[in-house]
Amino acid sequence: MGTPWIAGFDSPAACEHGLVGGKGANLGRMSQAGFSVPPGFTITTVAYKHFLERASLTKTLESLLDSAQYDDADRLETVTAKIRNAIVEAPMPDDLAAGIRAAYATLGKQPYVAVRSSGTAEDLTGASFAGLHDTYLDIRGNADLLDAVKRCWASLWSSRAVS
Repeated sequence: MGTPWIAGFDSPAACEHGLVGGKGANLGRMSQAGFSVPPGFTITTVAYKHFLERASLTKTLESLLDSAQYDDADRLETVTAKIRNAIVEAPMPDDLAAGIRAAYATLGKQPYVAVRSSGTAEDLTGASFAGLHDTYLDIRGNADLLDAVKRCWASLWSSRAVS
């Protein structure tokens, strides 16, 4: 498969900002440095791209973004709402879902978890985008986890984040 879809905090891939985003990379670095970090994993940008491709969303997103009018807040919200809905409604590819479920199973018997965004454009030296994307707390069970992952991905497309 090459680049992993999922990286445990103890994985070298967990420290790659472009692969797991700012928060993810910091959790990986802290975990590997011996700090007390709860066990967890990140779902990589490669997994997100795989999801978009398998759900045939790439062209849909491009088309919707082409129709966006960034100086018209209402129009931008309409377009980004369509993007978010398309992501949430799309089925999670079976192979990716299996990988996420397997990583979740390593954390114990259906523990409560947080699903957080970790954007690749956040926590940079010259820019911060903290608080633009959604976080889901007290997620438990495979179905709720997979749903929260898609909702987290969808939050990348809020009108606030896109503008």
